[in-house]
Amino acid sequence: MVSLPEHVFELPWEICQVRRDIGTKIPQGLRATIKGFFKKEPKDEHLEAFIQKRDLVLVIDNGTSMQGFWPIVTFVAITLAMKIAGLDEDGYDVRFTINGAKYDKFGLKGKGGLETLRKILMAAQPQSSKPTDMSKVLDDLFREHRRDRYRKATTLLVLTDGAWEGTIPVDNADNKIVEFARDLGKVKAPDRHYTIGFIRFGVGFRDRLKALDDELSEKHEIR
Repeated sequence: MVSLPEHVFELPWEICQVRRDIGTKIPQGLRATIKGFFKKEPKDEHLEAFIQKRDLVLVIDNGTSMQGFWPIVTFVAITLAMKIAGLDEDGYDVRFTINGAKYDKFGLKGKGGLETLRKILMAAQPQSSKPTDMSKVLDDLFREHRRDRYRKATTLLVLTDGAWEGTIPVDNADNKIVEFARDLGKVKAPDRHYTIGFIRFGVGFRDRLKALDDELSEKHEIR
């Protein structure tokens, strides 16, 4: 019989090691309170070399198919928020694929931002019969960036299983990305002005997300 680890930090996933390392660097108690008055939010030195002057957005798939993944989605989302803390001077945004108008939050920072994130992750748990239409979610985000005249570099971190049962036909999400990438080319946006990373949960739609990562740009000759 295989014995289970006593703590999530002991699971064999890199994200667990990252979370444990973050915990050892966060000051506790009175020392933390005093530092909070005098010091800006700390930045991850490694990520700071790659992420500067960017809007950082967590896009969280809370469609029906994500129900079984929600505990680890919560763990990963909070860990990511800890890692990107301080890298977006305006605070990071959190967008949900279902009921975004109710759950979306903007400009989250510091300890208060993490507490807000925990609360909305609990409230926004997937419900039955509410599949994600990722093409609409991405299109809405791309429209906002166009309305803002492509001003600020942006990174989307999309937490999803890739099922997207509400996206019909299924390649509509691909088409939205291709269309937006071509728009960026027309306005001569700098390299990596707008980046999208998919963080996958489960194995059912691995090939779909791998194709978006590795094949879409070459297939359509886009950056």
